[in-house]
Amino acid sequence: GMLRCWGFPVVCRVQVGWCRKYSSVFSEEEVVDHRMENVMQVISDVERYSEFVPGILRSSIVAKEPYNEISGEQRFTTELLVGVNSMFSVSFQSDVVVSPSSVKAENLGDDNFEFIFCDWNCSPLSDTKTLVHTSVEYKLRSTMFGGMFPFQKQLDDFISQKRINKAFKDRCDELYR
Repeated sequence: GMLRCWGFPVVCRVQVGWCRKYSSVFSEEEVVDHRMENVMQVISDVERYSEFVPGILRSSIVAKEPYNEISGEQRFTTELLVGVNSMFSVSFQSDVVVSPSSVKAENLGDDNFEFIFCDWNCSPLSDTKTLVHTSVEYKLRSTMFGGMFPFQKQLDDFISQKRINKAFKDRCDELYR
């Protein structure tokens, strides 16, 4: 929905209810030459991200709910340590929901971030090709590292290099070729 912050209209997630002004938003699509089920296995394997996603220094699952057979969803909480260079790293937890065709992760605020939303949506193009759409939106707290802008720029530059989908594609190639 549309809300106003400081007199400016901004897009907000209605269920969250806060303004997203000054957030960083990235979106990319990539065709991966693998079955959708295999691509989803790689994307949902958050515990192993530190093994193959650049910038993820540590990844773990800190809590996990039983698989919900009715909804087909798996829910868990992850903790990631992300480092964009030798000077800046940050850890955060996210609540993750995995369905047969998507992975959604969100952090609704902690010491470092005001919020993080990550969505991966997969669509089969054929038996052996999958379209992966990735979107990442986040906003750092302004007090982080004595001001959010230097680190936010580093993180923006890192994410904008489109390494995330490439990492998933390369991992699929490694596991399923």
